[in-house]
Amino acid sequence: MRQEFEREKTAYQENASHLRSLNQFLWQVPAIAITLTGGLWFGVTRIDIILAKQWLLTFAAVADFILVIVILRVRYLFGQYLAAQKGFCPNREIKSESGPWFFPTWIVVACFSVLLLAATFGSVYGLVNVGELIAKSPAMNE
Repeated sequence: MRQEFEREKTAYQENASHLRSLNQFLWQVPAIAITLTGGLWFGVTRIDIILAKQWLLTFAAVADFILVIVILRVRYLFGQYLAAQKGFCPNREIKSESGPWFFPTWIVVACFSVLLLAATFGSVYGLVNVGELIAKSPAMNE
């Protein structure tokens, strides 16, 4: 009996540790995206080689789109760990999982995803209109 309790306690603590780790990573993804996208877009404004601009914008679009997938996967795993935690104490409600109708469970992930998709489309727009970027580039005006 005591050994089973210790095993359950350890499993509960490990799940909680994984939840904290996933939560931390979920909130780091936007900072990674901002740094990556902003740096690449800045690079596009500073160089005058069309192929390099196209590569940077393509990389920014692909990276932002992949980060949407990463966020969705992390949130899915987060839900799985929450379900496992509920299994340890089935009569106890986990407050962070529920909310009012105007603040649904996946609202943060949805907001991050919309913003990352907007950045993806911004990079694609720049890629399609790279000639405009060349004409307005500070590197060309120096």
